[in-house]
Amino acid sequence: MQNKEADRGEGETRFPEDALADPKVQIVIRLLEIAGALAERISWPGLLLLVILLIMWTFSSPEQKHEIVDLYILGKSGWTFHRGIIVSAVAALVFIAQNRVCKRRITKLERRNAELQTRNDELERRVLDLVKQSASKEETGG
Repeated sequence: MQNKEADRGEGETRFPEDALADPKVQIVIRLLEIAGALAERISWPGLLLLVILLIMWTFSSPEQKHEIVDLYILGKSGWTFHRGIIVSAVAALVFIAQNRVCKRRITKLERRNAELQTRNDELERRVLDLVKQSASKEETGG
């Protein structure tokens, strides 16, 4: 036991080698992959709305569902100040998260575009060199 702790060093934590083979861990990994794919496809606001709807569908009673729809969608109940702040704060946080995701995606695409442009320039230069070589051979009669 002491040898294993000495090998790790102070403050370093390690997963057991078989931790990723655990079926529960695999389920969590798959769920996170699905959430990531959904976030790519429908964006963070759409994913957040989907998660809220799934939680509401799964864990609330029919009366609670009717109250939520009446309150937040139909606006039948009195709209108090704190409810407006909560909804606005959630909307602002979702907007900020989506903005960060889009900026990362734009940066990634710009980087890839620069790489492709560099490669295109190199290929263009090679083609022009080959054309010049071919033209010079024709001029010399070779």
